[in-house]
Amino acid sequence: MTIKLSGKIGEYYTEYSLLIIKNEKLLNGPYKRYYTKRQLKDSCFFDRGVKIGKEIFYDKRGRITFINEYIGKSFPRTIITKAFYYSGACRYCEGSMLEEKPGEAYTDGIIKYYWKNMQTMDSVIYEKGEKVYRASFNKKGELEFETRFVKE
Repeated sequence: MTIKLSGKIGEYYTEYSLLIIKNEKLLNGPYKRYYTKRQLKDSCFFDRGVKIGKEIFYDKRGRITFINEYIGKSFPRTIITKAFYYSGACRYCEGSMLEEKPGEAYTDGIIKYYWKNMQTMDSVIYEKGEKVYRASFNKKGELEFETRFVKE
């Protein structure tokens, strides 16, 4: 059985559907939260309690601030992340995470940060949530410094 619900939860207005299987309530279908003035705060899609596809976050001006893209339905799976910055030196960031099981993810792979001119600002490599390497670049894309992190 599927139940469509909406209403104020905490400080946000939320719309979602619950799928009930053997007395277990699972989020299923579109999920949307709104700021108090009904501006979209975030949205995603659930399939039997598991987020799939894109999860998108917005600021109060309606601009996208963050995107998580869930690759696949089975675990472990990759989550591609993108962050958008509208002030400060960094304009954009992209990377990936590995989700072992629902809600349990860690950074894995390369995270890149970009200057306003879209030259690489920083590049950080993670292995299972541990930082192993970092390279920092100036606005022209020239290497400023690099660091290797050693596990103790």
